[in-house]
Amino acid sequence: MPDLIPTIFSILYALTLLIAVVAIGYRFLRRDRTGPGIGAPAMPDEQTGEIAGFPEPPPILPGKVKTAFYRRGDLMGISLLYLLFVNASLGSLKSQQGTDLSAITASQLFVGMLIQLIIPAVVVVAAMRLTSLNEWLGLRWRQWREALWIAPVSVILLAAIFYGIDSIGYREWLESLGVETKQDTVALLENTRDPAVLGMMIIAAVVMAPLWEELVFRGYLYPVLKKYGGIWVAALCSSLLFAAIHNSLVSILPLFLLALMMVWLYERSGSIWMPIAIHACFNGLSVLGILAVRNQNANSAILLEWLPFLPY
Repeated sequence: MPDLIPTIFSILYALTLLIAVVAIGYRFLRRDRTGPGIGAPAMPDEQTGEIAGFPEPPPILPGKVKTAFYRRGDLMGISLLYLLFVNASLGSLKSQQGTDLSAITASQLFVGMLIQLIIPAVVVVAAMRLTSLNEWLGLRWRQWREALWIAPVSVILLAAIFYGIDSIGYREWLESLGVETKQDTVALLENTRDPAVLGMMIIAAVVMAPLWEELVFRGYLYPVLKKYGGIWVAALCSSLLFAAIHNSLVSILPLFLLALMMVWLYERSGSIWMPIAIHACFNGLSVLGILAVRNQNANSAILLEWLPFLPY
């Protein structure tokens, strides 16, 4: 089964690409039939920036995530991100077999964190050429206090769903197939004795990952796909890609559900702070569970029973 894991992930990535390409192609063909016609120049509206005959997809509930300022060049941008993520993911899956994670040092983790910042930095620069940070991400969110209770409530709801999935034998079924049910990052957090490594991993999980992953996936990939592929395709494809790049077969379903919830709440709030808060809260509770196991605290370790699939 381990030898088949890269193949399974390749199929997931190919399926994600196929869904997105078909949806975007269909909408372009529909625009050509109902808009200015094939071969005719498509001029954007001076006020909205939208192309005639290529309307915005219908919103989900209030639908506060804006997409008017994105252009066709952003399709190339998300394509490059897709290729980068897929190449890194499949390369990691093939190379990590037999890797001794205990040999990882704090300096290596720090360098890795700096490298990971390159992608969100490029995305931010590209987006700022189109609009302001506030307009793009809804940073000036007047209802920001809502995240203080929505994030933990969402985490509790997700934990209950994950517990239900686990209780019907999902993890045992994967174990029977020979699938490793513990992510490498979780194993490293549990076993490392280097306080510097432990500290770096906690910062990466609770601070860095929620910031850069939400900027890229909910902040850029999702709205571009929403504009050119439709809102449901955008939610499906961005969430599936988010789940797959974590390179954990057992976590794909829980991470997919987590991503869908963050998309929905991003649409409801119109601010990137909401999915960042949920992501940070979920990873933070996961880290607390792992630290409880490290300290052999049986009472606190029950946290892990409610979070059997840990997203990083």
